[in-house]
Amino acid sequence: MERIKYTESDLKCRVEGIQTVEGGEFDSVKIAGVVTINGDIVTNKMQLEGVSTVKGTVKAARLSVSGVTNISNDIVSNEMKVEAVVNLSGNLKSKSLEIQGVIRSRGDKVEAETITCKGVLDFSGEISADLVKAEGIIRADEICGDQICIESVSIEPYHWLKKGLRSLVGLEDEGRDRFSQIDLIEGTTITLKNVRAKEVNGHTIMIGENCIIDKVDCDGELCVSRTATIKEITGEHTFSEKES
Repeated sequence: MERIKYTESDLKCRVEGIQTVEGGEFDSVKIAGVVTINGDIVTNKMQLEGVSTVKGTVKAARLSVSGVTNISNDIVSNEMKVEAVVNLSGNLKSKSLEIQGVIRSRGDKVEAETITCKGVLDFSGEISADLVKAEGIIRADEICGDQICIESVSIEPYHWLKKGLRSLVGLEDEGRDRFSQIDLIEGTTITLKNVRAKEVNGHTIMIGENCIIDKVDCDGELCVSRTATIKEITGEHTFSEKES
């Protein structure tokens, strides 16, 4: 991936403890503690630990979150990695987005070239990416892309979810948190497992174990697990059934 600098500033910002600071342009930003940033941040590298609040937009070439972060506007990044919790009020745009924790967004759109998700992406809007590969949980109105692979598994290994963040991410009991829930999925190649969706449209589609889909429209190859439920199938396609 091409490395793009977002600013020529050589200033470094390091904040620890309980503090409130102003935004600005920096070569690098490292936050540790309970910190509020009043304003926008433009930086080449940003690392957020502890509990932080950004009252503005974050534009960071590389962004790493290993604490609980609240951002009141948009995020723009080349590379973004989330290992804890991000609450976002705006949109998110990143070439590479890696989720091992939780992202919740109230924005309209998440855009990326590649999205890998082993945690939770909870988003009431459109997700657009060339490649989506998820073993965790995705909740969204719409996902559009070229290759979409959502094979949700239980997130029980993330013990911290069970110890205080379950209500934060809206997870439910009785095993229902094992399912991704998306209204519309559109892509060229789509592979799904443990997914609930209203509509799935694509060329090559694999509907795997425990999926519940209202409508599938396929114009190529369609393979369906015997444990999946599909209410309606349309499109000119070849059909096969897969044993679980």
